[in-house]
Amino acid sequence: MKNKFLNLIFGLILLTFTSCGLSMDPQPSEETKIADKAIIGETIKIDNLEVAQFDFNEKMSYVDALGACARLGDGWKLPNNDELNILYQNMEQIGNFEGEGYWSSQRLYKNSVYFKNFLDGSQDSDNTSSEHSVRAVRPF
Repeated sequence: MKNKFLNLIFGLILLTFTSCGLSMDPQPSEETKIADKAIIGETIKIDNLEVAQFDFNEKMSYVDALGACARLGDGWKLPNNDELNILYQNMEQIGNFEGEGYWSSQRLYKNSVYFKNFLDGSQDSDNTSSEHSVRAVRPF
């Protein structure tokens, strides 16, 4: 009985240490920091939004999109549905949109998030593991 209890305690301690180690965010490399600055570029201000000049270089999952925008720092984030509508309505003025579907920060269900189709302006939802384009914004 004592051995089972000790094994349980040891297992919980080991689980705690390994899960803490896995949750630590690695620091971005210098190349990543330079690429992130290039994404922001010469920002455009529309309504109460500051919009990064470029999309991220690749489509990404919802979780990766949240992390990529947060990594930019200084309040950069994934746009919500209303902010995506502002981007869509002003896409000619903003420019440099390369993708079709852009992630929103708003969830529909636990594993389903809204995205906006920039070809026709429609809005839909997709699984968080799907990949869509990402444009970062921040309020000003």
